[in-house]
Amino acid sequence: MMPVSNKLALGIYKSYLDKEATKPKRTHMGASTLGDKCSRAIYYDFRWYDPGFKDGRILRLFETGQEEEPRVIRNLRDQGFVIRETDDNGNQIQVRDSSGHIGGSVDGIIDYVPLGYNEVGVEKCVLEVKTHSEKNFRKFDKAGVKISFPKHYTQMQVYMGMMKIPHALYLAVNKNNDELYHEFVTYDSIEHERAYNVAKEVLLSDSLPVKLRENPSWFECKMCKFHSICHMGDAPPKSCRTCAFSVPIKDGKWSCSIHEVELDKAMQQAGCDRYKIRP
Repeated sequence: MMPVSNKLALGIYKSYLDKEATKPKRTHMGASTLGDKCSRAIYYDFRWYDPGFKDGRILRLFETGQEEEPRVIRNLRDQGFVIRETDDNGNQIQVRDSSGHIGGSVDGIIDYVPLGYNEVGVEKCVLEVKTHSEKNFRKFDKAGVKISFPKHYTQMQVYMGMMKIPHALYLAVNKNNDELYHEFVTYDSIEHERAYNVAKEVLLSDSLPVKLRENPSWFECKMCKFHSICHMGDAPPKSCRTCAFSVPIKDGKWSCSIHEVELDKAMQQAGCDRYKIRP
């Protein structure tokens, strides 16, 4: 028998890293981040402090979750659900606030829920599809999404509030055995307002928000992708977003207070020779 080699696997993982390096960064403050307990982590994400992926396997794992979405939508349509996945231009449905900086992209909009599944009188709802490990999926045995995965709950509240849709359908998939969990979530104006206020504070902040914990060994901080920057003093990647002179302006755009120009996406990612890390 020939010896087992991981050369092929490593080559595949590297291809994911290579592709990731060429992808344009997300320019808005994603609704998926607004349920984070740490405002600094939200700020870091919005300002492109993310050091980037080091493991192509994780990127492939994320892709697995993304590829589950069209499968779930097919499953729902087979049950009689009427779902829109794209807008009038054929693009993924997006939502933004009045500043153009806060929002996200929804997995779909359900325009009709079959009577047999209409548990709480739902007429129209936002669709949110998530995949989970066996360990995380078992949390649903004891509590719903609000308690089990508050970040997902907040994400849906932001979508519902911005789109003025009173319900969301959360459908979770167990990656180990394809077990499904679903829950109709009702709009929570208090949670939406709380999350949106956090987003506005981050958007308008001239300095770093306070850390969740000063202790770098705190478990939530250790798991954060910004740990080395936040607690260990590592420098963030160079870009206009991490520069002290960049300013978010109306319509989701950015400007530079030094050069007095509007910054397009390419300029934001490149930075310039006047670059200065934000304090």
